[in-house]
Amino acid sequence: MSLLAGLIERVGVMPRPDPPAPSIEQHAADYANQAAPDCPEPVAEHAEPGHHEEPRHFICTAATASPDWCQIRDQYINHLMSCRACHAPTNRYCANGVDLRQHYEQTPMEHAQ
Repeated sequence: MSLLAGLIERVGVMPRPDPPAPSIEQHAADYANQAAPDCPEPVAEHAEPGHHEEPRHFICTAATASPDWCQIRDQYINHLMSCRACHAPTNRYCANGVDLRQHYEQTPMEHAQ
């Protein structure tokens, strides 16, 4: 007999069996039933198939930026990566880095209308 079984037998206390672990399905059901207080109700889809609303605003990213902006950004970043005098986090640049940074900041990302 094992030491633990002998101690339990002497004390006369039987250990409680562990409750069964909830299943994944039960966790999913519990999660689905929780209400999110700040979330709006989902909006129903349009009844017409193929009907799409126009976007309310346009987000300009590097993927949608003008080619001029991309070229200037690449020149600026390539300079920063190779120049030992420039350190962008502390706003420290060499003379060429200052010019490239100023040109980069003044160039609009959007295409000219």
